[in-house]
Amino acid sequence: MKKSIFFGERGITATRANHLANIAKECVKQLEDKINSVNFIDKEISLLAGGAKRVVTVGINNATLEDIPNTINAISEMKAFMAWTREAIKAKEALTSKLNHVTLDDYLKVTGITSLTMPSRPVFVSDEDIKSEMTVKEMNEYFTLEAIAAQIGNYIHPLKPYAIARDSAISKLNTPITTSGSGTDTIIYEHTLSVSAEDIDKTFFELQNKHREINARLNQIKHNIEQEKQKRNLKLENEFKESFAAWSSENALLNSELSLWKTAQLQEIQNLKIVIPEDLQATYDFLTNLKK
Repeated sequence: MKKSIFFGERGITATRANHLANIAKECVKQLEDKINSVNFIDKEISLLAGGAKRVVTVGINNATLEDIPNTINAISEMKAFMAWTREAIKAKEALTSKLNHVTLDDYLKVTGITSLTMPSRPVFVSDEDIKSEMTVKEMNEYFTLEAIAAQIGNYIHPLKPYAIARDSAISKLNTPITTSGSGTDTIIYEHTLSVSAEDIDKTFFELQNKHREINARLNQIKHNIEQEKQKRNLKLENEFKESFAAWSSENALLNSELSLWKTAQLQEIQNLKIVIPEDLQATYDFLTNLKK
């Protein structure tokens, strides 16, 4: 706690200081009322028709006049006592307010205690992170499989070129002759397959099987990537949970210590005594005796 000129081992409590300051305030009011109503003129009135004179105001006498400097000095001393005690009380309240705003970080700096740093959420591994660790051969295989699977799929899937041509061949095989026009203008179309239907299907199923095999290998690689990613991310998550649990436990303990420390510090502040300067001792004695 920072040393202050207002406090010492010997002195008075803030409650008593405030009480004496209030008494001083009342004394100042009375003394100021007394000297502010100063008058140096005796005033009499009488009737023009005659009769006895009547005194309406009386100026101060010499004794009162000579006492004015003493009264001003008494007021000044009272106000100086009030200023000292009020400022001392403010200083004590400021210490309490400052203590209330002490954070755990402040406490650690004051006491020199080192603590764990709050762990940050981990940056999880992505598919791309795993891929970046592949060898040239592994990465090229991945890209090649993707390209082949995509190319075959875009060729044999429904509404794609080979599928359309195969469907057309089957249709013409079932209906080899078609006509257009009528009468003598009728045109006859005969359709024959340039290759056998068996060869068409054979190539189709070969491509289909290859597409399935390629996808199986590609999906295995993707599965391995996913498994490795999940394994690493699970490890990161568990490490974070362990670190966070340790930090939370220590943080709870430190906050408990902070609470105890604040209680002790507050007790010290409450026990602080407001010193009375030597020059204000006479005023203090006067006010103390006055309240009895």
